Amino acid sequence: MKSRSYLFNAAATLGLAVLFGSPAYAAENIFDVVPNEAAAVVVVNRLGDTDAKIAKLCDQLQCFVPQQLMRISALKDSAAGIDAGGSAALIAIPGEGEFGMDTAVIVIPVTDFKQFLTQFSSDNPQDTIIKAKSKKDQMECLIARKGGFVLMASPQAEDALNVVLNSKQSLASAVEPWNDWLNLADVNAIITTAGLMRFSNQEIAQMEDARKFLAQGGKQLEPFGAVLDAAIKQLSSSEKEIKMASVSVVLSDTGGVKLYHNMLFEPHGKISEFFEGLGKNRNNPMAGLPKGPFVLAFSGVLPKKLAELAADFTDDLIATWPTSHALGERQAECLAKINRKMLADVRGISLMFSPPSGNVPLVNTAHSSMWVEDSGQFLSDYGKEVRTALELAQKEAGTRKSGSQGATIFEWSDDPSMAKISVRDFKVGDVNAIELTIDFSRLLSEQKSSQQAQLVRQLYGPTGITTTYIAAADPYTIVFAHGGQETLKAAIDAVGDSGASLAADQGIVQANKKLLPGGQWVGFWSPREVVDFINSAFEKSASNGVQRQLPRFPSTMPVGMTIKADATGLVKELYVPEDVVKAIGSYQTMLREAAQQTGQTPQAEQTTETWETY
Repeated sequence: MKSRSYLFNAAATLGLAVLFGSPAYAAENIFDVVPNEAAAVVVVNRLGDTDAKIAKLCDQLQCFVPQQLMRISALKDSAAGIDAGGSAALIAIPGEGEFGMDTAVIVIPVTDFKQFLTQFSSDNPQDTIIKAKSKKDQMECLIARKGGFVLMASPQAEDALNVVLNSKQSLASAVEPWNDWLNLADVNAIITTAGLMRFSNQEIAQMEDARKFLAQGGKQLEPFGAVLDAAIKQLSSSEKEIKMASVSVVLSDTGGVKLYHNMLFEPHGKISEFFEGLGKNRNNPMAGLPKGPFVLAFSGVLPKKLAELAADFTDDLIATWPTSHALGERQAECLAKINRKMLADVRGISLMFSPPSGNVPLVNTAHSSMWVEDSGQFLSDYGKEVRTALELAQKEAGTRKSGSQGATIFEWSDDPSMAKISVRDFKVGDVNAIELTIDFSRLLSEQKSSQQAQLVRQLYGPTGITTTYIAAADPYTIVFAHGGQETLKAAIDAVGDSGASLAADQGIVQANKKLLPGGQWVGFWSPREVVDFINSAFEKSASNGVQRQLPRFPSTMPVGMTIKADATGLVKELYVPEDVVKAIGSYQTMLREAAQQTGQTPQAEQTTETWETY
């Protein structure tokens, strides 16, 4: 417990430096002090500016300023000898043994070591490691000096302090590829190779313990054990694939926040090869996604190796889990073949969820597109494979008959939980398309009040019938749409006309400008529409006439995200705009006011306000 308590106090003491400073790496590189043996390190740059930014962020979020920062602010003018142009760090030194508790060492930049020591009483101020006691709060600590930095640790952490003092190799050369990121960020947290290995070993040990427990559960728990075995195998094979990982935080002067997650790959490893030669995203990543309100929108490439892994996972799933009583071994293999072929041909995918309104089925809120080598061939092969799988199923226990407009209807079970499926080819102008209709109406008529029937109504609508349209919108793009053909036409238009796609949304345009260029994956989500989606779920699941409703979130820009990767490493970026940060603060007030209301929270007024009018 002492180690954990000290780690907390160490973080607070690190905050002592947060008030002082300007540029990072002002006189010395702080990573020259961090030993290569460290498990992790947290670095605070531009200390005075960072303190002001954190205080402003807390004010915008309407949250309490951390007590440590309040204490720091009070000491700003009285602290002695601290370098106003340096950076501070918190270093985690691995404890003894594979799972030993890490020990914290604090690094603070100083201009005058002797002046800094005037804040402490000590009987051995000339020693390399000084046993000191704070004159202000009588806290005991160990103090040492390395270059232009003071090292501080708990009285029990002398071994860790010696590791920092006597290390022959620092972390500076290892983090050199990230120097731009480390200078840009206000706060950096880095897990080293040693830290990753310890974390991986601890996770594997926990999984192995869980696996032993599952082994006692008999055949019923075997599928879960197989999943754990696969996870242990994957983690064991990849534990040496990542050299370092980091999280960086950039706080803008105006209140926006950017989060970065970096990973550095081991050269020529499996993960490095996985991302080697990764293609670029489309010029219009949102092609095939119609412009309009959205909850979440995402687009990215599908690496060939990822497609192979996904196909392997599908095969393993079929082998591990029992298939439906209506599908035999040949049928299941056929379905796996469809998935494998689809994944092999797909180069990338775009996906969007629009906010549900009224009784619109949840499945109808999904819009997606894929880019492939040859959309016409892909559509033809897809139609053939689907029909083959359904014909195999009906041969075993079903019937096949002709439907309207050239549709083929497959019905292979008297069980009402088994759907009737119809497939037909048609055209939208000159565009070839497939209509796939799934009919669960028998389940709704025979099990009206069952939970399964309620779920079907929420997913597919009150009739239990859903239609998916698949079309070759251009030579390289397949679009998927649900509901009516007008939705399909909108998706096709969103491929040929970028102004009709979600890429023309002004919120996305503005957020995209703030993201790293050239990312293979990009995504956006709208906070207001997310809350609308939650309210819709509350409404659909309301019981006894009681509905829960959250206040409607203010209109803001969307939150943006991008991922950029190659054989050397990966960086993820999350951008939270200033108006989103402010809206979170004001939304807390709205939530408090709603909580004070008697009875149910009143439903928020529905408006047509968009980001453009905000």
